[in-house]
Amino acid sequence: MSEAARTLAPRLQKLANDEQRSPGRVTVRTYTHWTPAKVRAAEQQADSGNLFYAASICEWLLGDEAVCSGIESRTHALLGLTPTFEPIGDRRRSNVVTKALDEGMDFWRAYPESELEQLVAWRLLLGVAPGRHNWTAPLPGHGNRVLPNIEFWHPQNLRYDFTTAGWFGKDAQNKEFPIVPGDGTWVLHSLTKFRPWSRGLWRSLARWVIFKWLAAQDYSRHSEKGAITVASNTTENPIGDLSAQRQQLASDLSNSGEDAVIVLQAGWKLDILEISANTKQIYEAQIELANRAIAIRIRGGNLTTNVDQAGSKAATESQARSNEAPKLRFDGEGLSTTLHDQSLVWWAEFNFGDPRLAPYPKYPTEPEEDKQAKAEMTKTAAEGAEVLDRIGFIIDEKEFAEDFGFTWIKGRKTDEQRSAEKKAAQPVVDPVDDEGDPPDNEDEDAAKGEKLPKKAPKGLAFALASGASVTKNRGFIEGQLYVDTLTENTTADGIKALDETRKAILEELDAATDFGDLRARLTARYAELSAEEISDLVWRAMTMARLAGHRAVNQDA
Repeated sequence: MSEAARTLAPRLQKLANDEQRSPGRVTVRTYTHWTPAKVRAAEQQADSGNLFYAASICEWLLGDEAVCSGIESRTHALLGLTPTFEPIGDRRRSNVVTKALDEGMDFWRAYPESELEQLVAWRLLLGVAPGRHNWTAPLPGHGNRVLPNIEFWHPQNLRYDFTTAGWFGKDAQNKEFPIVPGDGTWVLHSLTKFRPWSRGLWRSLARWVIFKWLAAQDYSRHSEKGAITVASNTTENPIGDLSAQRQQLASDLSNSGEDAVIVLQAGWKLDILEISANTKQIYEAQIELANRAIAIRIRGGNLTTNVDQAGSKAATESQARSNEAPKLRFDGEGLSTTLHDQSLVWWAEFNFGDPRLAPYPKYPTEPEEDKQAKAEMTKTAAEGAEVLDRIGFIIDEKEFAEDFGFTWIKGRKTDEQRSAEKKAAQPVVDPVDDEGDPPDNEDEDAAKGEKLPKKAPKGLAFALASGASVTKNRGFIEGQLYVDTLTENTTADGIKALDETRKAILEELDAATDFGDLRARLTARYAELSAEEISDLVWRAMTMARLAGHRAVNQDA
């Protein structure tokens, strides 16, 4: 046991004795059938401070698939996150405390997810959720520290006394005992300090679940009674006792098995009456309406499952930002405050001698940053700033970066920096002489056995766009030189071939009086021209260029 725990041993022993006298897990009784009248009675009883029926309704609500799914989505979203711990007070001592809680695994042993889930879920449903500490003896695997080992305590026997402004519970013998939140034994995770049950989800969810239950019940009844067999007598003067005949026929129909054959007496007939209304649309619409209302009440929206395919991604993302994210932050902050104020302060006092060192568990409830949206915003802001700068506005670069959250911008590059970066980005050029060959003054490279140029002579210089060595890719250089020469020659021949056409166009341009006249003159002139010569020239040039490319590739293969 630590020195602090040894000093506080008497107080710890008192808490242990109080826990032994405290009730164990009491029997929970639930009602399986609720009506609007019973819900109103439960509300009236809760307003007097007795939460027996309100807690029973919450237990019943958890049997509904929509309610259970919605509550689990909120609790699992929070408890699926890994909390961090914010040090408080003296940095050296607080770091030791935080390390014991996190790396020493005290938090994960003392606050299991199964118990925290119950506390969070019942806080949402009922508005208040009790928990109780079960302090352990000093644990060697935890540095001989004592742990609170919190557990959920069912609130069905919870009562608030308006006279004393205190909470009370009942044990198995129906005897009341006080519950003091934050006394080292009891924890009360509630939505508000006064009348927390009035903020619980049970008040609104109960009526929707009853509505859905009635719709499902009627749907089942109509399905059972969808078709009814009716017998009737069609004769005006029946023979015999009709009452006895009806009873006998009813008995025969009731006792008939599957595919039975019944022979009716003379004058009797059987008809099948079917329900003409579309019960599927009526009752499924009611059930869907209830499920939608339940989802909206718990999660703030009903998307992800009830949204059209078109635009569903944008809709669900909007719901996550505007509804689910705030609720997640609210749940996380509430749990953090309760654990710190009513539990961790005792853990810190017993193990380190100072409750002020207790850290706050911090759940990472902030949504992940949308990097694509941030990139688009950055691009738009930069383009806008560029336009404003080009038309003459003076932009405060520091304020511009702060307004748009550009914390990663450290300032504008100088002209010297831009020049140095541009020079460094230029490709390395292998020098060649006037004939396109490597220079004669070469040194032997012992490592590669190649002759590399010692310095660039005066004359032509070439560089490949890929940055590869020119001396090792002579075919590409020769092929490009051939194509360049071919282009120059064919261009000259093309100009010569088109010279007469050019002169003719200029003559027509000088003679034309307007655009319409020019169009008519050029149309008449072009109708007499032959395109065979220029077409043949272009075909020859393209063929020679293609052959030059093949030769260059084959040479370097």
